[in-house]
Amino acid sequence: MRKTTDLILLVLLVGGFVLGVYAVGNLVTDESNEAGKLSAGTTQTTTTSGGAVITTTASAADDDEDRRELQVLVAEIAAAAIGAIVLIAAFNAFTRRGRRHRWQL
Repeated sequence: MRKTTDLILLVLLVGGFVLGVYAVGNLVTDESNEAGKLSAGTTQTTTTSGGAVITTTASAADDDEDRRELQVLVAEIAAAAIGAIVLIAAFNAFTRRGRRHRWQL
């Protein structure tokens, strides 16, 4: 019973963490896209050492790319959190001794 409760709490904790990361990332992406739209009329010009001029502007394709990068980042964070939990659980399982061993020492 206790292991089931611990597992449910762990799933809720990791799920809440991942949801929070996604929500914050989503807000940051939206804010960045709004700022990009406000400055859509402006361009950024860079001159290279060879004298070539590079002009960049914000596009709608950047919005989709930013969303995809956010989704990949959240998936990586979730995988890292779950991996860390599994490694800690495995380490604890290998280092744990039974009760008989404790009483004999």
